[in-house]
Amino acid sequence: MYPASLGRRALLLGAAGTALAGCGGGSGSGRSAATPSPSSSGPIIHGQDAGTVILDADVDALVDGLTRALEAGDVRAMAGLVPDLDEAEWRRRLDILGRFPMRELRFDVDRTFVGRQTNASGGALTTDVRLFLIHQLEAADSVPVVQEYTSEVTKADPEAELVFGGLSGPHSLNFPAPWDLPGDWQVLTGPHAVLVFRAPQRAVAERWLEPLSEGIGQAMAMVPTPAGVTRLLVAMDEPDSPLFLRNEPNDVVRDRGGFAARAQYLDPDSLTAETELDEEDGPRATSRIVVHPGMITSDADAVELGSHEAAHALAGQWGLGGDTWAVEGFAMWVESGGGDGLMRRFGGEIRAAFSSYRGRMRNGAGLPQDVFQEADPSTVHANYVCSGAVLAYVEATHGRAQVIDLVRRVYDLSGVNAKVFRGVGARDLADLLARTEAWL
Repeated sequence: MYPASLGRRALLLGAAGTALAGCGGGSGSGRSAATPSPSSSGPIIHGQDAGTVILDADVDALVDGLTRALEAGDVRAMAGLVPDLDEAEWRRRLDILGRFPMRELRFDVDRTFVGRQTNASGGALTTDVRLFLIHQLEAADSVPVVQEYTSEVTKADPEAELVFGGLSGPHSLNFPAPWDLPGDWQVLTGPHAVLVFRAPQRAVAERWLEPLSEGIGQAMAMVPTPAGVTRLLVAMDEPDSPLFLRNEPNDVVRDRGGFAARAQYLDPDSLTAETELDEEDGPRATSRIVVHPGMITSDADAVELGSHEAAHALAGQWGLGGDTWAVEGFAMWVESGGGDGLMRRFGGEIRAAFSSYRGRMRNGAGLPQDVFQEADPSTVHANYVCSGAVLAYVEATHGRAQVIDLVRRVYDLSGVNAKVFRGVGARDLADLLARTEAWL
């Protein structure tokens, strides 16, 4: 059972959760295809106060009105601000959003070009904007998460109010979320999980809530959590679900019991899609966990799955990437309760397979995600547990804190070099693999 279930686990990276964690790659830039493209009946002059100018005050008034309608659940008021709004879709969306424990829910726009586009003739000024739906789940998000929509805004003359001209999305960031998909989505809350599921799956959700929450709690006991985070969002759906996959589920994801899709944090003050929070300013990301209930066979399986995916989710605070061996090895190490637990479970397999694994690692160059995740099941399983064994060695020889520090440095892609391994007594990854094999 376990080799199959282990091979069904992965982490997705990127703002929209589309690249598998094991690949060690990053994500797209997160920018929308839309870029500001002003048009008017007169000449456009940048950086000039004369004529028609879109100001911060204009944006504030428009966004405040839209947020008040959002907070009140007043879709008719939203439609008054956004022509051609799909009222039925937004009524359903707001109803589902209202079922979540929300700390914050509001709109804002990318203000990069506000005040920099002018129609000197005093005629109408129209420009494309990116509108962000900002949400922060209580106890699950330490920083707001955003979804991006695109629209046009128009100011008819210097004294006119700013108005939207339609709304497209969400796209590019953190979608589709449950509130973006059809269905009666319901929410249950456990000590460490906010579980969302379709209404027909309620009995199944109630069955697995406690062990999934227990597994997440075990991970949180091992991995430092961002301030205020005691739960993670877990969405339950079938393998073909597009949840957090930009509507592009693939064969690797369909065959897994669960995965974690990166929910990238953005600076809520600047709100530009390419501006990430610096590490010193706060965590970089969290993840939305998705589980396929038909592939969970026991409480123990649910606990392990919850712990494994929570390790991926919590590691997102350190960066947006990481080498596959560290990403999946860390999740296996956490799932097993540390190195001793990992070796008790898989020690025999690890000792038999590590030499071949070390060879596949190409003298420390690592394995691309497609090689790591998509080989035959026994090889995939060996890749997971042998990667975990590297961290078991680090824990045994340098302590648990050094495991966390090593993985944190690997997730911070700007810091991946030989210095990463010096704290654990190795020259580089190849040397660390050799030391691990000798320890085994």
